[in-house]
Amino acid sequence: MFLSNEEIKKLKQGVQHRLTIDGKTESFQSYLVPIDGLFFNDLNGRISTYIEENNNCNDSSQNLKKLLTAGKLELYNDMIADFIKKSANDNDASYKKTKNDIRLNGQKIPGVILKDGRIIDGNRRFTCLRELYKETGDTKFAYFECVILDVPETKEQMRSIKLLELNIQFNVDEKKDYNRIDFLVSFYKDTMDSSSEDRIDKKTYCYASGLSESDYNTDKLIVETMLDYLEWRKKAKAFYILKNEKLDGPIEEIAKKRKKWTKDEWDEMKNTIYSYMTFNNTGDRTRDLRKILDSANKGDYLYKHLKEKIENTEFIVKLSDALDTIGKKPTSPEESKEKSQLFLDVQNPLVSAFNEGVLQESIQKDAEEPKKAIKSALDSLTNINQMLIYNFSQNKKDELIKYIENIKDALAKLEEICKK
Repeated sequence: MFLSNEEIKKLKQGVQHRLTIDGKTESFQSYLVPIDGLFFNDLNGRISTYIEENNNCNDSSQNLKKLLTAGKLELYNDMIADFIKKSANDNDASYKKTKNDIRLNGQKIPGVILKDGRIIDGNRRFTCLRELYKETGDTKFAYFECVILDVPETKEQMRSIKLLELNIQFNVDEKKDYNRIDFLVSFYKDTMDSSSEDRIDKKTYCYASGLSESDYNTDKLIVETMLDYLEWRKKAKAFYILKNEKLDGPIEEIAKKRKKWTKDEWDEMKNTIYSYMTFNNTGDRTRDLRKILDSANKGDYLYKHLKEKIENTEFIVKLSDALDTIGKKPTSPEESKEKSQLFLDVQNPLVSAFNEGVLQESIQKDAEEPKKAIKSALDSLTNINQMLIYNFSQNKKDELIKYIENIKDALAKLEEICKK
């Protein structure tokens, strides 16, 4: 679909909608556009990540890029819509709320599209309208109310559209429930992707989004960690892996800690950290990684024990084989069973080593407590002003003698235990 200016004039008008483009906020006329000519934006951060995951699909009838190129918008939109519904962090609650509101009251807030039908803002509203129209056949759901903008032809125009989308993303409620990985991928593509000719600089991004410079720097460090991990997995920029394996929490924990180390130090450590993060599907990975990272920072037993286990020659082979099989679909029940067993052959020794390391560090910590208590008591006794005691009454001195005798008894018992 491509809407000419003449065709736009024939469309039914909606409400005025205020947008900020190139730093100027103006009112734009919205129009009711038939939903069957519109399509989800394949350049959108979270949608493009989903499309990348789909790229290796062998069935051309299900390959999103091929569907879009071939103009098969209905199937393309159906697949993206299913992803949109599942990608929020609230188990469809916000989607259902929006859908019910549109069912009862109609679309309240206009979206934004380009003249070629690409949706810049309003993915959820568009998804709700498509679903309601299929369910009811009511033509009031067959139109998407939206502002229609020119298709960008220059770098400057593309940049303006991207900044508009960014501004909307941070100011519209339906975008705020993005999965964290989806958001970080968008951040990467907007600000860090070296292959993009219209990257946004820090100052402009922060101004358009309202993101603080501190949060920008934090997100940049997290994305750098994401990229580093995927390189280690030999799956460069396959961001969908992080989302599918729910690694957002562990990655953020690593990003916070790794800035303590130099690049060389981190390169020495990351095989241990990443291996455990990848293969431990038990318990709380974020909490476990926090313990491992703290242990690595202190040079304690837990990290050293895990590192020793992972660098065992026999284990390295299993680890490498297991990494190669992750994400590959088994072709037979036997292969599926072998894959599961290989994963367990890596996971179980790692979890066992972790648990043993935590126990040993706990024992070591407990062993320090008596020493700390005795040292604290000794420091307190040493700091007593003895001249004051000369002026005590005999009764007060006798009280002190009783405490001293008690202390002697307690120390004698400790000394006896230590000698056994």
